[in-house]
Amino acid sequence: MLEQNLQLSEEDVRLIEENQLGEPLKVYRLKARYIRFWQWCICIIIGLSVLSFAFVVSDLLSWYPQHSSIGFNLYALPSYTFRSLVNGVSGLLIGGILYCIMFQRSKNEHLIFCEHAALRVTRPFRRSRSEIVFLTDIVRIISSKFDRGEYTILSRDGKCLKLRNYQDQEELIDMLWEQSEALP
Repeated sequence: MLEQNLQLSEEDVRLIEENQLGEPLKVYRLKARYIRFWQWCICIIIGLSVLSFAFVVSDLLSWYPQHSSIGFNLYALPSYTFRSLVNGVSGLLIGGILYCIMFQRSKNEHLIFCEHAALRVTRPFRRSRSEIVFLTDIVRIISSKFDRGEYTILSRDGKCLKLRNYQDQEELIDMLWEQSEALP
C-alpha cells in the first residue's frame, strides 16, 4: 500500500526488493522548472528549424518561376537556401535527440529514499539504470562551491552520487545526514 502512495512502478518495487533496501519512505523527483527548461529548449530548437524550412520553401517558390527554363537543378539554387535547408534538418535532428534523451530522462528520473539506502532510477532510453548508495556506507556529503543546489554523496566503496535539481532536496540531504554517519 505504501508503494501505491509513493507511485512506484513495478520495476522500482522489484529493485527495492532485489537489493533489500527496506521500506520506501519517500520519492524525490526532479523540479518542474528543470523539466520545463528542457521542454522550452527543445521547442525553440524545433521552432527555429521549422522557420528555417519556411525560408527554404519561400526561396524556392520565388526562385523557381524565374529559372524554370533551366529546370530544377540543386546546384543552381542560391547558397543561402542550401544553408537554410541544412540548418533546418540539423535543428530537427538535434531537437529530436534532445527530446528522446534529455527530456524523457528528466521526466522519468527519481530518487527513492528507503530505510537502508537511497536508490536513483534514470530511464534515458527504454531500459532503466539505477544507482544505489547504502546509508551506512556514506562517508561524506559535499556541497558544491559553485552551485548551491548540487551535492555529492561519497560512499565507502568509491561510489559517487550527485544530487541536483530535486524537489525538496534540502530535506533529502538532511535525512541523509541523520540516517548516515556522514560528516557535514
